[in-house]
Order: sequence, then C-alpha cells, then structure tokens
Amino acid sequence: MENFFTVKQISEKYGKSEETIKRWLRKGNKFPNAIKHSDKEGWKIPISDVEYAENTENKTLIRENSETFIGEDLNTRTLVATVYQIATMTYPSEELINILSFVGLKRTLELLLVLRQSPSKVKNPTAFLKKAITEGWTPQTIPQRVERQKPFSKPCRKEIVPTWLNQSEAAQKDVATKEDSTEELLERYDLLKSFYEMGNESAKDQLQLLQKVLEKRGISF
Repeated sequence: MENFFTVKQISEKYGKSEETIKRWLRKGNKFPNAIKHSDKEGWKIPISDVEYAENTENKTLIRENSETFIGEDLNTRTLVATVYQIATMTYPSEELINILSFVGLKRTLELLLVLRQSPSKVKNPTAFLKKAITEGWTPQTIPQRVERQKPFSKPCRKEIVPTWLNQSEAAQKDVATKEDSTEELLERYDLLKSFYEMGNESAKDQLQLLQKVLEKRGISF
C-alpha cells in the first residue's frame, strides 16, 4: 500500500506555505495523483508523485545549467576570436581560441595589449601568449628589450671632426658656397678654428679659405 504525504509535510519539505501547496494541488500539475476525501482528512499526496516531481525538477535544473554553461562557453569563444581579430587583423587558431577562452575575456584583453606593446615584432603569437600566461605578464610588467651596449672606447679626436674636413681638396673648396649665409659661415669658421687650435692640421687650409670668403663679404679679422 502506497504511503502519502500531508500538505504540512510537503510545505516543510519544500519550504513553502501550506496555501502554496494547496494551490499546486488544486491545479493538479505537480502532484496529479493527490486525493482529497474530505476537508477534515485534507489532501493526501502519494510519495511516488513527490519522487517523480523531484526527479523531473532535478533533470530540468541540470539541463538548464548545461545549456547555460554551453551558451556562455560559445559566447566566450566568439568574443575571444573577435577581439583577437581586432587586435591582430588575423583569425586565431583553434588552439589559441581554446587557450584564451580558458583564461577568460578580461585576461585575453590584457594579453592582447601585451602583444601589441611588444618592443619587437611577434612572429609566433601562440608561443608568445603561452609564455605571457605562464609568466604572468601584464601591460605594466611586460619585459622590455634591452639594447646591447657597445664596449666603451675612448673617443679619438678624429671622431668629432666634421666629415667634410676629411674630404678631398676639390670637395673641400665647396665648404663655402653662395647659398651659405654669412652667419652659417661664421659658425663654421669658429668650429674650424677650434679644431685647428686642438691640433687638427687638416682644418688649417679650410680656415684660410673660409676667412677669405668672409672678408669678401665684409667681415674683418
């Protein structure tokens, strides 16, 4: 013989008021085999109805949660692929979509910013992003490329001499052209004089040539 629940027992079981349970019973859709012989005896709800209702609710909840998870997963994958395309103008590989979907959209945006800020061109984005994830790179902590310093060498006097001082004699005559302003020639004269006083003999002829040009322009020495 089947056992039954009372309205009070079902109310306590579901955490609902007795009036809510009675409303369910009157509609007949939740516990279809419930019976009521009299107001005194009240409703009798078969245990089989309660078990069936609970199993149905559990299956529905599982299905809804699964659909929500799948929907969110698909949405994340789509967004990840889209933002990657915007940042790189290329479509990500399936492997890269899986990686970025796993870390989430917010982290993906950070990683793509790190990728864009890389001081050198990234030839392998997948390997770069894997390393960025593993080492926890952020836009604030991305490693900067350090230029290799050249060995220190004492500057020689020749390095600071203008290149036109080392040109051929024919080319040196062009050091003072008609297009040069007097002010430019005076600056050049002062520079040549400094080099000559430092012991650079190659500046002597140029200094004399420039002096004659300036004298023709009314500058006296």
